[in-house]
Amino acid sequence: MNLTGANNPFQDSYGHGTFVAGLIAGNGASSQGQYSGEAPGANLVSIKVAGATGTTDLVNLILGLQWAVDHRGAYGIKILNLSLGFAAATSTVINPLDQRPRRCGAAGIAACRLGGQRRAVQRHHSLSRG
Repeated sequence: MNLTGANNPFQDSYGHGTFVAGLIAGNGASSQGQYSGEAPGANLVSIKVAGATGTTDLVNLILGLQWAVDHRGAYGIKILNLSLGFAAATSTVINPLDQRPRRCGAAGIAACRLGGQRRAVQRHHSLSRG
């Protein structure tokens, strides 16, 4: 699923998604078997919410999480990896980035949220689609 509006949904211009996918499910082929992912051969579903600059907004992120919930049965989605940073300006009780993964959990999907660079998610709630 590509929510970025980019022309090629299979191209990872920023590279982070490909890197994380390798950490999770890499089979070690590029290192002749020396290094593999934590779950080699696991089936992955790509839900692309960030574009070539590595940034996204809350709208795309929430749409991606909802897509995972809506399609969990068809794709066997059990775990979500959220490798992104976000400087929350609100309490975790009302912060959408905390609330949506909880809803995923209620739907039977474990959400792993890792934080890094704090500017990776833009804090605006408008999204124009072409």
